[in-house]
Amino acid sequence: PCLYNEYITDVPLIREGEKCFQTLRAIVRDRRIDVVFPCYDDAIPYLAARRDSLGCALSAPSLETCLVTRSKRLTYERLAPLGVRCPAVYEAGAAVYPCFVKPERGQGSQSSVACGDAAALTEAMRACADPLVCELLPGEEYTVDCASDRDRGLVWYGARRRVRVRAGQSVCTEWCDFQGTPDGDTVKRYATLISDAFGMRGGWFFQLKRNAAGELALLEVAPRLAGAAGLARCLGANLAQLTLLEIRRDAAWSVMTNITCYAPRLRMDKAYATMLVPDAAAGGATPGAAYDTVVVDLDDTLVLGRGAGQRVNVALVAFLFQARNAGKKLVLVTRSASDVSVVLARHALTELWAEIHHLRGGEPKSAHVPPTAIFVDDSFAERREVAAATGVPTFDATMVDALVDRRLWRAAPATSDSPEACPTRYEVRDCLTDTRATGVTVAAIDVVLLDALRARVALHLDDLAARLLAAPGAALDVAPEIWAGLRGALRRASAPTAVVDDVHTLDVDPRSGATIVADLCADNSESIAGGAYRYIACTEVLEHTAAPWAAVVELARLLAPGGLLYLSVPYNFRIHGPLPDAWRINEHGIRHLARHAGLELVELSALETPGRPLHPVHYTVVLAKDPS
Repeated sequence: PCLYNEYITDVPLIREGEKCFQTLRAIVRDRRIDVVFPCYDDAIPYLAARRDSLGCALSAPSLETCLVTRSKRLTYERLAPLGVRCPAVYEAGAAVYPCFVKPERGQGSQSSVACGDAAALTEAMRACADPLVCELLPGEEYTVDCASDRDRGLVWYGARRRVRVRAGQSVCTEWCDFQGTPDGDTVKRYATLISDAFGMRGGWFFQLKRNAAGELALLEVAPRLAGAAGLARCLGANLAQLTLLEIRRDAAWSVMTNITCYAPRLRMDKAYATMLVPDAAAGGATPGAAYDTVVVDLDDTLVLGRGAGQRVNVALVAFLFQARNAGKKLVLVTRSASDVSVVLARHALTELWAEIHHLRGGEPKSAHVPPTAIFVDDSFAERREVAAATGVPTFDATMVDALVDRRLWRAAPATSDSPEACPTRYEVRDCLTDTRATGVTVAAIDVVLLDALRARVALHLDDLAARLLAAPGAALDVAPEIWAGLRGALRRASAPTAVVDDVHTLDVDPRSGATIVADLCADNSESIAGGAYRYIACTEVLEHTAAPWAAVVELARLLAPGGLLYLSVPYNFRIHGPLPDAWRINEHGIRHLARHAGLELVELSALETPGRPLHPVHYTVVLAKDPS
């Protein structure tokens, strides 16, 4: 009800059979619904079996396809002989360890678990109602969104990496440009084979995961739109609209499937709200930061509807004010039959524009689009003309989500050259609040920032876990906290128990239970071999060491050639334990430490203090050791 103007409640569940279906039929009839999009996996075959009685069109392929794709075993049996790599399926007594148990017809990660031995497998099968025992796929996961035509087969596909997965659902996903690579050839071949084998129609998707050899293997196929298919929409492929056109056999279908996506490195993150943020590799800048001009259409783009019911496109106006705040030039180009000045005045939009061009006749809009602009227009024909003439990125009115930056704190490199010293005023026993020991109540903002820091560290380690699973290697975690350790990140990624247990830990405290007890600021060459670890995590540690410059040198010694060091440090954050809390290191200090240790800076991201420029709260960093 908080998302939809019309939200129908009290609909019986599909397990109630005809009672549910008759309710749906009445809704379709009374509200004159033209198309139903099933979004729940069990609802797809349920409705496909009753398609002829539904009273409207159904976004789904044949009943046979719906039934087969609901079964992982049947899906693998259908596609493996065609050349789609599928995970090996084992009988319980002949499993190859480590293996993976999941429901044969389940969704998400319900009752799904990796098993390292026969005892674990027995327990997993007991807990799963309809278990499928198969090969463990330890690598990165991908979703491939697709659109197919009943006559022409596959007409569009696009892959995205599943950056973070919770309960089997992708909560953070990023666009993958596989074009011109072996993986791209594999994805295209699989998409074509699956589309043809199942006679897909409209929007659908399949999921892939890398096996132990790094090869892409099939997880599942679903004849529906994926929950994060909005990422494709914001890049140029509106799969829901394409599905409607395919169902209606609309003449525009053959034109609109000739899509060339604008494909910057974007992520969709659903941690708090579904939004698109730039990839960290782009330096934390707003997507499309290279443009200096925004060219916008009026009718059905900036304003929606006609007459008394006309309203402003709120999402687009939010982006326009964001662009204006950033110093971008705003240009309105329209063919409207209305008096443009009257329309703009009615909606208090007159003062936004540096230029207004009211076109007459056949003058192309591209004549008013400079090469450093982006172009927003609801018309596919106008976008195609502008893209062909200028090569600039084009967006329709539903795609501006890709450009609106909704983050509370912008992740951007800090530029402060001289951090101010902060005198020690209190002793704090731990990293939370201990008013009995200090007589001090931690400020509310510091409680909020602590949660934000922990979330950033967890995401940082999730990324490291994904790298480790995709390219296995020895790993070391320095003084891991219970809530943020690399082992915890691997468990969140459903890594095999053996992989989790193989992570070594290092701590100066002999009571910590660490694999290695050592002082990170000392030369430990007699007890720890150099180059022993392909991956090292050292999060929220350097500020507590006696000599962080010596600690980074020792970490570089422990790192194998070509290895990666994942660091994180606070900056504008309160004194915290375990004591001593001796150092605050900003971006410039991090770069100096990296050079001093002979390491290359790969990634650096800062969390800014709300309302305080040049006072970043926290940094996450990736450093690399020269492979030679």
